Amino acid sequence: MTSDLPKGLVFLFSFLMSFLGMAQEDILVNESFESKSLSFILSDLEEKYNFSIYYKSEWVSETDVSLTIENRPLLEALNYVLKDEDLSIEKLVDNVYVAFSNQNIGTKNYLVTLKGKVVDGNTNEPVANSIVRIPELELATVTDLEGNYSFEFNAGTYLITAKSISSDLSRDVMQLYENQEYDIEIFERVVELDDVVITGRSQDENLADSNPGKVSFTLESIRKLPSLMGETDISRIILSLPGVQTVGEGATGFSVRGGAIDQNLILMDGVPLYNSSHLLGFFSIFNPDLVNDFTVYKGNIPAQYGGKLSSVVSVDIKNPQADKIKISGGVGPVSNKAFINLPIVKEKLSVVVGGRYSDPTWILKSVDDLDVKKSSANFYDGNVKAIYSLGEKDVFKANAYRSHDFYDFGSDTSFTYSSELASLDWDHQFSMSLFGKLHAYHSNYAAELDSRSQFREFDFQNGISSDGLKISLDLRRTERLTYIFGTELKSTTFSFGKIDPVNASPIESRDLGSNKSLEFALFAENRFKINNRLELVTGLRMSNYFLKESNLLEFDPNLARSEFSILDTISSQNLTKLYSQLEPRLSANWRLSNSASLKGSYARAVQYEHLFSNSTASLPTDLWLPTSNNLVPAISDQFSIGLFKNFADNKWETSVELYYKNFDQINIPKTGAEILMNDLIEADILTSSGESAGIEFLVRKLSGKVTGWMSYFYSKTQFVATSTFQEEQINSGQKFLADFDRPHNLNFSANFQLSRLWSMSSNFVFNSGRPVTLPNSSYALNGVRIFNVQGRNNFRIGNNHRFDISFTLEGSNKKNKRWSNSFTFSIYNLYGRRNPFSVVTKAVNNTAPRTFRLSVLGNAIPSFTYNFKFE
Repeated sequence: MTSDLPKGLVFLFSFLMSFLGMAQEDILVNESFESKSLSFILSDLEEKYNFSIYYKSEWVSETDVSLTIENRPLLEALNYVLKDEDLSIEKLVDNVYVAFSNQNIGTKNYLVTLKGKVVDGNTNEPVANSIVRIPELELATVTDLEGNYSFEFNAGTYLITAKSISSDLSRDVMQLYENQEYDIEIFERVVELDDVVITGRSQDENLADSNPGKVSFTLESIRKLPSLMGETDISRIILSLPGVQTVGEGATGFSVRGGAIDQNLILMDGVPLYNSSHLLGFFSIFNPDLVNDFTVYKGNIPAQYGGKLSSVVSVDIKNPQADKIKISGGVGPVSNKAFINLPIVKEKLSVVVGGRYSDPTWILKSVDDLDVKKSSANFYDGNVKAIYSLGEKDVFKANAYRSHDFYDFGSDTSFTYSSELASLDWDHQFSMSLFGKLHAYHSNYAAELDSRSQFREFDFQNGISSDGLKISLDLRRTERLTYIFGTELKSTTFSFGKIDPVNASPIESRDLGSNKSLEFALFAENRFKINNRLELVTGLRMSNYFLKESNLLEFDPNLARSEFSILDTISSQNLTKLYSQLEPRLSANWRLSNSASLKGSYARAVQYEHLFSNSTASLPTDLWLPTSNNLVPAISDQFSIGLFKNFADNKWETSVELYYKNFDQINIPKTGAEILMNDLIEADILTSSGESAGIEFLVRKLSGKVTGWMSYFYSKTQFVATSTFQEEQINSGQKFLADFDRPHNLNFSANFQLSRLWSMSSNFVFNSGRPVTLPNSSYALNGVRIFNVQGRNNFRIGNNHRFDISFTLEGSNKKNKRWSNSFTFSIYNLYGRRNPFSVVTKAVNNTAPRTFRLSVLGNAIPSFTYNFKFE
């Protein structure tokens, strides 16, 4: 076996593994050759004795020889065959041997650098997040967004492997005695449904990564899990992770480790989203056909991300492929979708376009509640993404997204809200060790409430938008030492609300105007692998906050804030600096063994944007406010530690994590405060502090006919609002439970491959009930019922649990097919559990008070979807 190799180096290819499970040195060779070339002899031995040997063709003479090999071990036999060629034979791994010239070996006591890219062998496109390893040296690295990797090690001959989430393992044998640039080709895995289930994870990724609380998925790994109305939903997957919860079914947003819903940075290709769901929480804003992968950071947030306290959810949209046209879609009674990949200019320009439309009104008509029966709803969204390659070192990406939701509740109230995103990226390779990225973006969220109640007919609008520029540099000094540093500038406009009367409504027309803010941040992160067992990641973010075009209230510091304590109103068009904060981050990974690691982290985060609502479940028209002279920036400090252990050759992953989070300067509204169209809203905001602590367990099975995960976590989150003024205290200055405090949370998700074509998935969820504020007692006074409430969140509603199931039938499992399809039937809430969403107490006409339990869904919801794909 020969190979054409570049200057002075032997780079070699091998993939055959021993099927006999025995050491090659134990195999005795008995062969006789008459007038045969050395290349023929080596090839014949390879075939008969099931091994691979690699060498440079010009090193072996083409003269015919005759020789007899009698009872020689394999390695000795190979050396005997090449005894006159001044070559040495080394065994790298089982069944893999390499021959190299003794004249070119030199010394191994000096460092060399190996750099290059991992590319798709079919399309020549770079492959990001692939794992490159040198097993003999226990070295490993992850390629960046452009597929680049880099190593530094002692000169010698080594086996180098590369693998991505969806590819087969590539194995190359290389002699490295000088600095070398080498691109590694990997090829997409061919999947036999009865033998292999794509897991969407590289081996031991959970052990190698130094960030506790980080969880990554590809859509392939969870595509068959059941979800509401037959569509894979990223939000549902996130909610199944330990440490993540929501206030109830159909609620927008989620809480991570005790944080509020506005404390999560949700990114679509690096662009921040201010609303993450469709139809008030029933659908994710992300089209599953367009998502490539997503990562959730619950613990140590990387220094390049800022502005939120609790988590980062980074969703990457699929890059268009330049090789061929691809079309896919789905048709169902609830959701319809389409996707197309278009190569425009060969190996230069390609575009991907996708969209969805949903109208689940028929489901609302089946709900018992009369108001819900009268409701209607629909949404649509669309994505466009283009990539243009300008040479080998420059790549440009453009991304655009728009969504629109309409929800008509009953016959008198409707919500309309939309999100718009756009971004432009320029990735540039300065050298083999320095990579740059420029990311410019625009994000806009707008909401509208239309009321047609008698004597209260009006239209209300508010929203928030931001424009940003982020520049980052990735410097890879060595495989053990890398840096990421950069800067980010973000301008945000907060529209506080505008109300207009309709018809003869007595409501007054008002416009509360807007404020603008500016955030400027510098960040740096250093990843240092001290040895093969210990890795440290240190990060620092310095954020600076400014107000511009603002209208601010000045209150008397000697009085509680109210309309009577206002000293002045300050209007300014100038840029005013208010705050500068340092946000240190630190994490460590101590590799206890090949199958276990211990991780720990500390992170400080600062948040300048705040969301306020009149209800526990967020509504589209909830109000975003900027930090000002009266609203301080929120701060959190989080400590976490986790033990990660894999079993059965990384087929099973387990982890247990402990965390403690301290909240400071959290802005919360007074009990009963009016949020919308309140021009004195800052007088109704209190400053609180709090803490959250918990323990999280996660078990994942990544391969086999049964895959999935189970998670459980216990947590407790409390806050306290103290002030020198009694009217600004909550619970008389005592601790109270947070709205998201649901101590016990259990999630179970599994996929069963029943046959080559049939699969079944199931999902079970159990959550403790959330806290609510209810009256402790009541009495009648002059014909009016008076309620006595002692403390915020003083009661807890009942527990929630739900079971979902789905079946998928694949149309075919033939390899290399251009057309494929599948049919999915699912039932959400199989046993029709009426999970309580909220509890209220009412007294009609001064009767004895009664408590009512409200449920969003109380029926089993069947659905089916037909999916197709053409390439």
